[in-house]
Amino acid sequence: MIADTTFESCEVAVLGGGPAGAACAIALARAGVGRVVLCESEEARPFRLGETIPPDSRALLDRLGVLDAFLADEHMACHGSCSSWGSDGLGYNDFMLRPYGHGWHIDRPRFEELLLESAAQAGAELWLGAQFAGTERIDGGHRLAFRGAPALQARFVVDATGCSAAFARRQEAQRTGLDTLHCIAARFRKAAPGLSRLTWLEAVPEGWWYASRLPSDRLLVLFASDADVVRDHGFSDPETWLAALRRTRHIRALLGHVSDAHERPRAGAAPSFCLDRVAGDDWAALGDAASSCDPVTARGLWKALSGALVLADAIPAALAGDTAPLDAYAAAVRQDFTTYRAMRRDLYGLETRWPDAPFWARRHASVTA
Repeated sequence: MIADTTFESCEVAVLGGGPAGAACAIALARAGVGRVVLCESEEARPFRLGETIPPDSRALLDRLGVLDAFLADEHMACHGSCSSWGSDGLGYNDFMLRPYGHGWHIDRPRFEELLLESAAQAGAELWLGAQFAGTERIDGGHRLAFRGAPALQARFVVDATGCSAAFARRQEAQRTGLDTLHCIAARFRKAAPGLSRLTWLEAVPEGWWYASRLPSDRLLVLFASDADVVRDHGFSDPETWLAALRRTRHIRALLGHVSDAHERPRAGAAPSFCLDRVAGDDWAALGDAASSCDPVTARGLWKALSGALVLADAIPAALAGDTAPLDAYAAAVRQDFTTYRAMRRDLYGLETRWPDAPFWARRHASVTA
């Protein structure tokens, strides 16, 4: 029972101010559903991965009404990717042959700031520093408790709290997953003008490396593997991580275009899962709260934006008592995860150079399971 006797009310409460939550708040506010409150626990945006968005994101940003502002922020063009995966050589994927042209290496904090600003301009209220602390069902919706904000009564709740799925799991939704990668990433400073604008992917016996140029003359480098492989090889030690980076066949060449100065590598988990229950009659999970994908597929930001638009289209009907569009949204999330699993299976199945290495043996076992 939530003890706070003073509370506010709204039609829709969006929990989480990342790209998924902010995009949903923009679309809902512009649809005129009533009072929309966007609750974000962090007053300042934390370090996040997900620094590149694909070309077809242009259409999503346009639908959100933020494309012109996004282009004005001068995010860096990404013309495609190259990978050493399944062979020692490099293969290339050129975005310039796509209908929407190039993608972008984004300034992630500025991108999230743009979405939050756009949500406020559209009419959504921003509750920054409102940390979700609990919920109880009441007639006509849910009463939400926060640390740093008053209680809030909402007719509909969007859970965009990321992989924690903090609200959905309180509705007894369970995560059904594949595995969890352990990622260690750092950003290098003072990238030279000639540094490649492609994204780079390189498989190694212990897992895989990713590199991407960023705006403000930086280079992001990430290593992904299983937690026990990271532990057994000591990759959590910054010097060991850097030494392993310098042993790569291709990505190490990028270090010749940056200074030695870099942030201390940061670790984070990247789970693959889908909720067994994505939505109820008056709530829905969105983005990584609904399903989360292996970062090797580079789908996270696109999935966040596209899912936000679909869910925002379904919520007005749900508020009017018609849950069919909401059911269709939930079915689409589950189907998307099924498609992702097949994509992931095929991608990991292409790499056969180290069949006995623990990381790859596990992926190949999941391919044949």
